[in-house]
Amino acid sequence: MWELGLAANEYTYTALINGLFKKGLRRDGFKLYEKMQLSGVVPNLYTYNCLMNEYCNEMRMDRASALFEEMCEGGIVPNVVSYNILIGGMCKDMRLREAEKLVGRMKGAGVVPNLITYNNIIGGFCSMRMFDKALSWLDEMQLNGLSPSLVTYNVLIQGYSSAGYLGRVTALVREMEDRGFTPSAVTYTILLNTYVKSGDMEKAFQLLSFMKNAGLVPDAYT
Repeated sequence: MWELGLAANEYTYTALINGLFKKGLRRDGFKLYEKMQLSGVVPNLYTYNCLMNEYCNEMRMDRASALFEEMCEGGIVPNVVSYNILIGGMCKDMRLREAEKLVGRMKGAGVVPNLITYNNIIGGFCSMRMFDKALSWLDEMQLNGLSPSLVTYNVLIQGYSSAGYLGRVTALVREMEDRGFTPSAVTYTILLNTYVKSGDMEKAFQLLSFMKNAGLVPDAYT
């Protein structure tokens, strides 16, 4: 493009940066972003979302947060994707108080939290074994008209399984099936690990057999 004398705009740069990140060429992606800035091309919402997502994947949350503030100060209004990227990163980094504040800021800006927002928060609290908080967010999600998804159930099952609450795990699987959800390979993998940890190898092998019969191919982790 540049060899042909064509000038790239913000959409072109963003597409190229995103492509480099997807190929794992993060250094090249950030170099291209520097070139974009030096060329006087102003980043747009999608550029910032792309960059924030990469920083969150690397757990460089301070840099991701700085970009978010830079975007806001530059007059670019974050969308639900922007908030979810940062909230998801905060939850993975166990910065749950900051994640909650960000949800509050999101609501204050008139951006409605969606299922991804709630799944991130619920998953964050489950990973910290703060189940009362996780269930509180689950209640809010449902009060706002959003029903739990398969991902929601998997997150909860993973959390209770890690904590050794087998009775709660069983109850969640039943509730999930009652709501019409078919357990996924992820669900089965969590359950298998639950039985193995509890020493119930008979149930673990029964579940593995059922999984194969259901056409779900066990992976190396399973």
